[in-house]
Amino acid sequence: MCPVIPIQGGGKPRNFESFAMAVAQPRYQLMAQSLLADITNKRYPVGSLLPTEAKLCEQFGVSRHTVREAMRQLLELGLVSRRQGIGTRVERIPSETSFLLSAHSIYDVMQYIAETTLVILGVNDVVADDRLSEQLSCNRGRRWLHIKGYRQLTEPHGPPISCSEIYVNAAFSGVRDMLPPRETPIHGLIERHYGERIVELRQDIKAVPMPADYAKILEVPENSPGLHIMRHFINSNGEPLEISINTHPSDRFNYTFRLRRDRKI
Repeated sequence: MCPVIPIQGGGKPRNFESFAMAVAQPRYQLMAQSLLADITNKRYPVGSLLPTEAKLCEQFGVSRHTVREAMRQLLELGLVSRRQGIGTRVERIPSETSFLLSAHSIYDVMQYIAETTLVILGVNDVVADDRLSEQLSCNRGRRWLHIKGYRQLTEPHGPPISCSEIYVNAAFSGVRDMLPPRETPIHGLIERHYGERIVELRQDIKAVPMPADYAKILEVPENSPGLHIMRHFINSNGEPLEISINTHPSDRFNYTFRLRRDRKI
């Protein structure tokens, strides 16, 4: 599945089928984004019912299967509920400052970076001491380009959704001259300019109390609940090209994924 991100506007995109092909996203994903925008903009307020399956098929020009997959995404995010004989009811409106990510592949997680803007607060060279080597799972003495900043939704703008610490393998520290990145994420700059390719993404998630310096940037209380996400972008040789650490306030990031049981089990 792809990320589900609040978007501006509402209703069906013009020439929905061509639009889906142009952006190379599944139709159900774009449909879910459009409905999410309608819910966010209160076209469908809390307590109201979404159009019937048949009407959504007609509105978006898609099959029932596509409608059901779009509804499944909204259900997994806890935005709607479905009751037989009643329909699909809107249960809550997502915060405009929250990021909703549903991940199934490396591409999905990378979309988080593509749909947010990195505001850089500082860049410096660091050498991993005992503390940093333990945190990054790297050898002591390893050199990194350290980038510190925060992320906010590209559209709509709002308060920061996370504080970011990015560590770039020193072999690729030339990306310093390409900062701040515009449309291409930092790991994309490494791939483009150094001929590298990311083949694996390792992601670790844990709950943390919000540190004082992060709390100030994010405008939340110190030690309030936070979500700490560390991502290792790894090449074919097993080397990390980049390690990113994002710390989110508890109300500004929702993460969902779906597991299916193997039919052979």
